[in-house]
Amino acid sequence: MQTIFLIFFSLILFCGCSDRPAELPLSSSTDTVKIDKEAISSSAENISGNPIPYPSPSRGSEQKEPLPGKNEPTEEKSLAGNPLAEDPLTEKPAKNSAREPASDSAREPANDPVDLLSDLAGQGSVTDRAEKSDPIADFQNGQDPVSWNPDDPSDPIRQYVLDKAKKNREHRKYHPILNEDAVRNSGIRYLAGKRIRLFTDLPSSPELDRFPADLDQALVRIADRYGIPQADLDSFSIDAFLIGKRDLFEKLGVLRNIPPFENGYSSMNRIFALDQKFLYYNRFLLIHELVHSFMFEIFGQLEPYWFSEGSAEQTALYRLIDQKLELGIIPADSEETPGFERLRTIQKDTQKGAAKSPEEIFAFGPKDYIGTRAYAWSWAFVLFMNNHPDYKTDFRKVPYYMMLDHPNDRFKALYKNRWNELLFDWNDFVRSFDYQYDFGKMPIDHTSGKELDGQKDLDLSANRGWQNSGIKLEAGKSYRIRAAGRFTIADPHGDLPCTPGGITLRYYQGYPIGQLLGILLTSDAGSDRIFPIGNGTRITPERSGTLYLKINDSGGRVEKNKGTFKVRIEETDGK
Repeated sequence: MQTIFLIFFSLILFCGCSDRPAELPLSSSTDTVKIDKEAISSSAENISGNPIPYPSPSRGSEQKEPLPGKNEPTEEKSLAGNPLAEDPLTEKPAKNSAREPASDSAREPANDPVDLLSDLAGQGSVTDRAEKSDPIADFQNGQDPVSWNPDDPSDPIRQYVLDKAKKNREHRKYHPILNEDAVRNSGIRYLAGKRIRLFTDLPSSPELDRFPADLDQALVRIADRYGIPQADLDSFSIDAFLIGKRDLFEKLGVLRNIPPFENGYSSMNRIFALDQKFLYYNRFLLIHELVHSFMFEIFGQLEPYWFSEGSAEQTALYRLIDQKLELGIIPADSEETPGFERLRTIQKDTQKGAAKSPEEIFAFGPKDYIGTRAYAWSWAFVLFMNNHPDYKTDFRKVPYYMMLDHPNDRFKALYKNRWNELLFDWNDFVRSFDYQYDFGKMPIDHTSGKELDGQKDLDLSANRGWQNSGIKLEAGKSYRIRAAGRFTIADPHGDLPCTPGGITLRYYQGYPIGQLLGILLTSDAGSDRIFPIGNGTRITPERSGTLYLKINDSGGRVEKNKGTFKVRIEETDGK
């Protein structure tokens, strides 16, 4: 009997397996530059370089730059049974839509009870649907469908993610609505907007009293930036707290179950900001937290941190003209954004050789956001990705990865065929980042150059960033580069006539303004350090690479320059 049973059991197991212009009047005087291996960085992440001049500090901003928020991850706490819900100063909870947990860095993990991997559209397993090229299954498996469009309301992937977030919202418990009469009796002023209600103990002023209207406008602008229909904002009702004296708000009970924060915090339908003394920065901080609430409500998750914090910083940086709000600006100067000193942080770090690579930015965690450095670099990277013409289209997809596992890996997969180019462009951006930076004048043509046949003459523009010469310089060979012509350098005190030799009246990154510079870009996107050419030089590269040329100027001023000049490149015998 035992033998029969073993044979029967074995059977069960077995069955279950299964083109050249006119001659140039060029000077023959040259300087020789030897480019050796040490002067060549094989890593596109090396951005140590020459000193960068910095703008004057903004008026009244000698104090320490305020932080957006404190980074203390905390446990999510359900508001069910919260004493605040039974407080006589409050009414019953409202059905709302603003994100919970998370502020600048004091974030609570999202409590999304819906299992994204087990509730996909269609039938069958993830593997089965992937084999049938189901775009949603591909999306879930990290195989990003190239064709999907996050700005198309009918796109199935967009619909899928937004529907998931909507379903998750049904499980959240929002903060109760405050009783307005009781709040007035507490010494705290109440200012009503359409979707935003502001509670503050700061004294009345025309600009401050306009904050609710500004925040209402900001919410609409935020939705537009992320392609969300305004109709989806109808259910938004957010209480904003601008705090001068904490004790008043503690007595009111609104800080109960809110972890300590130094500057700002966001929790579902409530956002908080401590008075930063600058009205500009107070408004910025409230918009920053509003971005967090919006993103959590629409997309669900709060990670990766660099994207969440960088997006809040970049979106909230604003310009207000005739009561019309423009978000996501690049500041014209330091005085336009008092209290916001992130650009100076980027420039100082770059000067010291401490600029951050994308990988270092991806690794930022909650504790990194206690100071302003992580905010500055997250802001700069999101600003770069959102504005660079070569990368911004795909970057629109990133918010939709916040609900899925390994969002940083998914981000890199979007640019896997262009990653080395992206690294080079990022490094060039941080080297030349300045007020009024013009992304339209800075994109780099990454087409590989061809070997030089005799000589080649070029016309270069004075108002562009790096320009591809179309020439590949070969390792071990010697080349002479000569330049001639006159162009105009823009200057606040009047335009300056210039030649490729530059003007020593002003320096930028250690070189005279307007001086002709060169750089070699190798096949792996590694590059030589920038080298000066001026009116002429000789070079003997140790590595082969495409030659790029530009005049020395910041990314914020180059667009205002005028004119062109000529450059001749020819192979020599090394003498």
